[in-house]
Amino acid sequence: MKFGYNFSNQWLKDPFNYSEERAFKLLSGINMDCLEIQLAVLGIIDNKGNINNAQKEKIITLLKKYKINVGSVHAPYPYYVSNYLNFKKGMLHKRAIKSLKNCIKLAKQLAAKVVVIHPSHTLGFYKNDVENEKNITETIVENLSIIKDYIETNKFDIKIGIETMAPKKDRVVVGDRPQEIVNIIKSLDSKKIGATWDMCHAYRSLIKYNLKIKDFKELAKYTYHIHYSSYSPILSQCHCPTNYGREKPIQKMISLLRDYNGIVINEISPIMLIYLNPKRTLKQWFNLIIKQSREDFKKWMH
Repeated sequence: MKFGYNFSNQWLKDPFNYSEERAFKLLSGINMDCLEIQLAVLGIIDNKGNINNAQKEKIITLLKKYKINVGSVHAPYPYYVSNYLNFKKGMLHKRAIKSLKNCIKLAKQLAAKVVVIHPSHTLGFYKNDVENEKNITETIVENLSIIKDYIETNKFDIKIGIETMAPKKDRVVVGDRPQEIVNIIKSLDSKKIGATWDMCHAYRSLIKYNLKIKDFKELAKYTYHIHYSSYSPILSQCHCPTNYGREKPIQKMISLLRDYNGIVINEISPIMLIYLNPKRTLKQWFNLIIKQSREDFKKWMH
């Protein structure tokens, strides 16, 4: 397995206000195998799905300078590409397909093996509308079929990881139940399409829908990529270190991944780390988190 970290948009805002180079310099001192890059956060891809070639070359230069390997890239969220995969035709449909195809091209140029996507968000007036949610899911499958064909036709050594999502009060979230992700993957029937299992999101789904650990068993078979963190009801925060959150559900989820040998990306909020222990440097925190994740998987997978 490879263990890495996620490049957060928090680096570039208050209270850090890091330049890209300063962030990469810090990350280069972490004992990690790879990095996950969010393409929209770093300005490599815009809200119309276009590649910013100057910014792409700048980031590639920094990655080489600081000897950082990219394991995965995160496609723009629905907030960056309006309505994302919900539409069968029109400008928004074309924009979403263009964006994902460009994400795949960028993944190849960055030597990444996985493109992580969020399936879809829909505004809350569709909440509890089962028929509409079914139609949205069918549209997502149709659009991802186009992406699957694009990868297979061009023989890209890249996989799509459909991320398990957290439930939200104000909208329909396709993929906030493990079986929804599994059903989409089965419908596409391709080794190029699998799951990015976000452990923190999955834990929130487990609570919201009163799920059991066994409900995630089939998801484990289709998992190509992992986002690793926990949830703390006390801190009311997602994406905290496992030893500050609820470990037991996470431990049981990992136990389902006996044959997993892919990438584990630690997705921990840098701001939360300062809050938890301001005396510990970020470099110390990150090395501790990577070490902890390696130990967790070694201990809990067997």
